[in-house]
This record gives sequence, structure tokens and C-alpha cells, in this order.
Amino acid sequence: MRYLKNYLDLLKNRGNIKLAESIQDTAEEIGSKYISSFSFTSHEIGLLFGNVQSGKTGQMFGVICKAADLGFPVFIILTTDNIVLQQQTLKGTVIVEPGWTKYDDCSLKDKVLPNLKKGDIVNTDFKPAEKETSPPKHYTIETLNNYLKNPFREEKTAKKENAEQQEETVGTDDSEEYKAIFEGLELGTEATRTGIIDNARKSGYILLKKDVYTILPDGIFLVEALSRMHIGMDKYKTAELGRSLKKVYRGEIRVEDSTMLARREIEEVFSGSQMISEDADDGFIGDIAGKCPLCGQEVKRTKFGYGCSGYREGCKFAVSGIICQRVISLSNVRLLLSEGRTAKINNFISKNGKPFSAYLKLENGRAVFDFSD
Repeated sequence: MRYLKNYLDLLKNRGNIKLAESIQDTAEEIGSKYISSFSFTSHEIGLLFGNVQSGKTGQMFGVICKAADLGFPVFIILTTDNIVLQQQTLKGTVIVEPGWTKYDDCSLKDKVLPNLKKGDIVNTDFKPAEKETSPPKHYTIETLNNYLKNPFREEKTAKKENAEQQEETVGTDDSEEYKAIFEGLELGTEATRTGIIDNARKSGYILLKKDVYTILPDGIFLVEALSRMHIGMDKYKTAELGRSLKKVYRGEIRVEDSTMLARREIEEVFSGSQMISEDADDGFIGDIAGKCPLCGQEVKRTKFGYGCSGYREGCKFAVSGIICQRVISLSNVRLLLSEGRTAKINNFISKNGKPFSAYLKLENGRAVFDFSD
């Protein structure tokens, strides 16, 4: 067997003569000292270390080739799916996030710091500009229908681009695998989609005006209510149930198998809704939470949280029913109105997706976070 020689010849043919010589020295030394006399009963551990992009991977492959020459038939490599360093090796610098490169050409070689001297005055009055991001466009009849037909279009595109990228770098193509994953996944059928949308319109959840759909307050309330009850019917779960029906049609599974899947999903819905603790119980619409700190009238449970019953007279006091993806319970709002502060509330979710804990307190007639203990 000539695995190591073939590997070294490949490197030399590419002009990496010094690298090939270094790998040969490493592989031959480790092969003679450790691999050739390996007992198959001891537990040997080795550590390969070096600078970033110093050729550690090449050294590892050289040792593997030497082990293969000495009769080792199988090698298991545990790694990550992050290919940024690999791309950097093959292509040079890889921009993961544009950052400052959006404003300054990082490809220029004259990257020098300004010629500043001690005592020079530098503008440090950097002020953030408050702006609002553009909301996503509303669905039209055409775009909603296309989405229901192919709810995983974005995922498919991303997977395809990733597969093409990997094909460029390592010569692999797993697009067929991704095709199999998403095959046949859609929301509803041509026959049922129209009825589903019409029912949502008749129920007052969405509005169709000039071929454009918008969600109505009752629709927002429905989505938030499902979230509070831990009932998740996202596109993945919905499409999976539809896929099971197609498998029945193709004879791949039995009707009983499909109904069992639906039964398990329904059981999860009811078991999840029964797990709501007192800390997440937001009561019922109309429940009284206490007295308004601004006008003294009653604060009641509403569709979207808790609001002052004196809103007709102009009082704007309100507390959202969900703050940072966390349901605000009726008991906590009662504490807020009576004591000025809630109990400590866990499992708020920050904009970065990280959980945190905090109190809510009254400040200038508003409910704000309080991180003090």
C-alpha cells in the first residue's frame, strides 16, 4: 500500500514541497514509534496543535495515510459542519459578516491606521440614529398561494446554495438528499386551500382588500392565544401531517399509521395546554386586575393584555399580555398594581434569543423591567 507516497506526490505536484517533507517526517516518526507497535488494547491519545492555517489538517491526513499503509482499515473523524476555515484555505479571506467592509474596501493592501499623534483631537461624539426597519410585505393572493404550495422555498434555496458551495470546495453534492427531505411538503391541497383561507376571512382573522391580505386584531389574538397555551402548529408540523396522507395514498404506510400520528399530535396539544402554571395563567377577558395607577379606574384583562377601563376618557395605561415572548400572568399584574412590582419572572427571551429573568415595576405610569433583587 502506498497511501502516504501518493498523498505526498500530490502535494509535491501542487508545488507544496516543504509541506510534503514536513508531513513525511511527522507521519514516519509517529508511524514507527506508535502505530507500528499499537497493541489494540491500550487507549492512546494524541494532541496535534499549531497556529491557525499552519497545516495541521495536512499533517493529520499524512498520519492517517501512514496508518492505512500499516494495515488500519477504518478511520473516524468527528468534525463540524462549519466550512469557513476550509474556504479560507482554498480561496483566501472569506467574509462571514460584512461589518465594516460594507463601508471600507478590505481588499486594498494599504490598510494603515491614521497618522495620529499624542494630543490630536478626535471626534468621539458618536450618536446612534434611531430608525425603524421596514416590515415584511403583506401576502397577496398570488404570493400566499405560492407559499402554501411551497412553504419551504427559502430553506430549499439555502440548502441548495450550501450544497453548491460545498461542491465547489470539497467536491460533494448532497442536493438530492435535501430534495428528499423537502419532497411533497406543502400546506393543504389545491382543493382545500381556498376553503382554509375563506374560513379565516369569515372568522375575522384576516382581511382581503385589493388582492392583499392583512391580519386583523382577532387573528393576532388567536396567534398569541395559541402561543400562551403552548399549542404549536407551525408549517413543519402541518406539512408533516399532510405528508403522511400522501404516504398513505402511495401505499407506503397504512391509514392507521397516519391517524396515529395525528392522534399523538392532538394529545401533545392537550397535554401541553394543561401544563400552564399559575405564573403563566393570564385569566379570562374581563377579569379585574386592580386599580389604574393613572386614573384610579379598574384595569381589566383584554384581548391583548391588560388595559384601563377608562380608556374612553383618555387613559392610556396598559400592560402587554406577552412581553419578550413571556406571558404576563394575571397574578403578577395584580401584584404590579397593588405593590408596584411583580414577583420575579423567569424565561423572558431577549432579542438575541437568550433567556433572562426580571421583575416588572411601575415607573411614570408604565410597566418597565426591574433587574434589582
